[in-house]
Amino acid sequence: MEIIKLHEINAKGEMGNDVLEFLVSFLSPHTRKAYKRDLTLFCFFLQKHYPKISMKEANTIQLAVFREYLFKSYSARTVRRVLDSLGSFYCFLKRKKVIATSPMDEITRPKCSKEILTPDVTNQEVQLILGAVDLTKQCGPLHRAVLSLLFYTGLRCEEVRKLKIENIHVINGQLAVIFRGKGDKERLVPMSPPLQKDLGRYLKWRRELGMALNADSPLFCSSLQREEPLSPRTYSYIVKKYAQKANIAGAISVHSTRATFIGASLDAGIPIDKVAHIVGHQDIGLTLRYSKRRDTLKTFQKLPDLYQSEEKK
Repeated sequence: MEIIKLHEINAKGEMGNDVLEFLVSFLSPHTRKAYKRDLTLFCFFLQKHYPKISMKEANTIQLAVFREYLFKSYSARTVRRVLDSLGSFYCFLKRKKVIATSPMDEITRPKCSKEILTPDVTNQEVQLILGAVDLTKQCGPLHRAVLSLLFYTGLRCEEVRKLKIENIHVINGQLAVIFRGKGDKERLVPMSPPLQKDLGRYLKWRRELGMALNADSPLFCSSLQREEPLSPRTYSYIVKKYAQKANIAGAISVHSTRATFIGASLDAGIPIDKVAHIVGHQDIGLTLRYSKRRDTLKTFQKLPDLYQSEEKK
């Protein structure tokens, strides 16, 4: 777990325990880091302009001044994110009955476009990326399985990193991933036939190399000698490497695979509530924002090969 240095958030230590409890309530280290950054920004602002006021003592006036302070240096989207972080923190304090009301309740937040900015790729481009992997190379089966799992499940990078062999199950003759994702909620994600094929090839390759396949072994290991999960940087490297080999334009990232899966699933007619469950969205509206390519939603009873060529459709 990330070591959270409380003095970086509040030098006076008055809010230390509450801040720590708020941050550790999030499983993802990236989420904790994002909230920590936003809380730190507000804390430094208070220490500079209102040194006698702690975070829990701040009122609507100080927060309104802070909002204007943010607008001088940051975009409306960033200002909205910071204010939303503070809103979540003060709601947390209110639930704990540390404060009676949230000072953020009367703070107007900038309206931003709801469009998800993460670039996705077309179905044909997904096939080009997967096809760019040379399976005869040393790490070919590993890289192909990583890309296939990302594109065919829409899982977050941190969720994939935490997968173990024991998370792979056979349900009614079909492979599926069962795990606890964001919010510590159990999710079941079915595997399409292409993913089952790529994952089977990878596990066979791994067995031939003598790598452990114990129940608690990471699904994707960093090396033969050490049973450690691949780092976030490695996932980013794999996605960018093969996007470049496939001559895909744009800043394609690991999160692009998630955006692509959501858009392709909705295009394929999978009900939006099922897509939201698969990707771990509590708000269906957020799932809708990811889709920039769909025209209509049609109901399919099974998960198709999302990225099959247009000729086969």
